[in-house]
Amino acid sequence: MDELNWIEISVVNLRHNLNSIQNYVGPNTIVCPCIKANAYGHGLTLIGNLFSEFNIKYICVNSIHEAVSLRSAGYKSHILVLGYINISKLSLIIEHQITPVIYSTQIAKNISRIAALSGKTISVHAMVDTGMNREGFNCDNFINELSDLTKISNIRLDGIATHFATASNGTNDPYYQQQLFKFITIRNQIKQKYPNKEFIFHAASSAATLLDKSSHFDLVRPGISLFGYYPNETVRDFAKKNEISVKPVLTLKTRIAHIREIQKGDTVSYGRHFTASSHMRIALLPIGYADGLNKQLSNNYSVIINNKRARLIGNVCMNMVMADITDIPSVNSEYEVIVLGFNNDEEVSLYSIANRSGLSKGEFLTNLKESIVRIIV
Repeated sequence: MDELNWIEISVVNLRHNLNSIQNYVGPNTIVCPCIKANAYGHGLTLIGNLFSEFNIKYICVNSIHEAVSLRSAGYKSHILVLGYINISKLSLIIEHQITPVIYSTQIAKNISRIAALSGKTISVHAMVDTGMNREGFNCDNFINELSDLTKISNIRLDGIATHFATASNGTNDPYYQQQLFKFITIRNQIKQKYPNKEFIFHAASSAATLLDKSSHFDLVRPGISLFGYYPNETVRDFAKKNEISVKPVLTLKTRIAHIREIQKGDTVSYGRHFTASSHMRIALLPIGYADGLNKQLSNNYSVIINNKRARLIGNVCMNMVMADITDIPSVNSEYEVIVLGFNNDEEVSLYSIANRSGLSKGEFLTNLKESIVRIIV
């Protein structure tokens, strides 16, 4: 690898995580990986193609742009688009056989009009708002709206979905229970009204998938858990108790670009927020906040160099940061540095980064720039 910064993607760990979740939800529930936001920073098309190799039948993304990128990269199976699609882009769902998740009758009519021009019938899923108060049909009136949806030409409603606001709080959370009850009620009403129609019902993202089997229905939409991270401690503790293990898929690396020595009293980087208390040997690392290394990690983080921890000193700059290598004398320029990941007994964990930076795990991962090369290991 001759890049300055790169990300290594572990196929072994990704497959392990998928198998772990599929074994937990059982063979009758579809695992539909959520790979929005550049697959949580892991690389959209790279991850999409790996899931294709794993024979995954459904994946979901946020945007039509992501869906088209996957199709262009050769992904053949079902793609659900969870986010809004511009009217001007609706023809792409026909061209690339994409399944949009709709949340109003007007959106359904817009799709119908475009589909009619090509003589196609488009598969859609409907999002029902049970309490997220974001996108979705009003759950109190959905049964009536469903009757209208089924009459719209050139669309075929194949799935009904919702999204939980507080699933990561645990199954005893009253708001979560309220949303789950509403969705189960709607599901029962639909099954009673349309006994011969096999809709795909789905609601669970990572937290609900791992915490509550009653939320699984026909399909689950895990995201960050597939990449090796639990949404929070509540989910982590439950998963470990129930032997549901996931392993980090991503390792972020850089190289030492330059080594210099500084003396007692010298300051480092913008703002002079670090002052050497003695003679030091420091390394310049060519990675910074423009690459996704948050400025809150300034003077507040360690990387791994030669199996030892090296603390960052001074402010994180746009494209570089400095590390103290005084006690790591055997390294030179272009020596490999682990910014996120592990090596032997040392690990720089995403949980530590999240705690120190004030970012969520998802925020940090999705801030990793697409320009950083991703490679499969």
